[in-house]
Amino acid sequence: MEKRLPLPSQFLLLFFIIQILVCFPSQSATLKENKKPAPEAKPVFRLFKVKHRSVREILPLVRNSLSKKGRASADTVSNAVLVIDTPEQIKQIEKILEQLDIKVPHIMVYVRSRQLGKKKSRALSTDKRITNAKPGRKWSSRKNIDQEKQLMLRAQSGASAFLRIRKKIPFSSYWISLCRRNGFGYGWYTDYKHIDTGFAVRPVVYGNNVELTLTPRISFASDKVINFIEAASTVTIPSGTWVALAGSSQQQSELYGAILSPGSANSGSTILEVKAVVNR
Repeated sequence: MEKRLPLPSQFLLLFFIIQILVCFPSQSATLKENKKPAPEAKPVFRLFKVKHRSVREILPLVRNSLSKKGRASADTVSNAVLVIDTPEQIKQIEKILEQLDIKVPHIMVYVRSRQLGKKKSRALSTDKRITNAKPGRKWSSRKNIDQEKQLMLRAQSGASAFLRIRKKIPFSSYWISLCRRNGFGYGWYTDYKHIDTGFAVRPVVYGNNVELTLTPRISFASDKVINFIEAASTVTIPSGTWVALAGSSQQQSELYGAILSPGSANSGSTILEVKAVVNR
């Protein structure tokens, strides 16, 4: 026969079961009340040395990745970023810097110009000792054009730089008229007496080719500039190859001619020749 617990024992067991069922929720609530929030992670300090980029360029990107309580500053002497933040955020910043701190190719950009319809070519040169040079112009024969020093600059891939052609050119009524015809009405610039002329140059390396963008620019003494963006030209050229960059419109031809031969309008069409050499 099946053995059964005595009646008092059954009542006692039932009593304990009821007590457990009644008390369990209250114990759970008590645990919830006594449960404290997890302590916040303590901030840690980390020094990141930047090898291939400027720390001034990297710092704004790092600050965008900080937590609300994080801090970052630049040590320009050692080219490093000092970061104070949570360990989790420090790990994220470390991954970001691994992607950003890579060797960026440098490009040497060379520019020269020639005038169509003329027997002589004009080479932009930093050498002042040029035979039979006229005021404001530097002439050389076709035979000597490759012997002259070309105007050049060094820039990083993806960064813009200013290639200055002429300095302290009188800001005459011709230039004011040229600015007006290109969308810059009378304004602040009419008070200036002199300008520098040149091109804003932005090279970008794609494999063995360089995408080169040249934007005509004039700059003033107070670091103010006018970029003739609508007259910009973009070409993709093989590294180390000269390519003619002809003005595709009257606006481009006029601006190129004015920048290369400042002071008056050019006769004939001006063609720019550009070359970009990648230094990896």
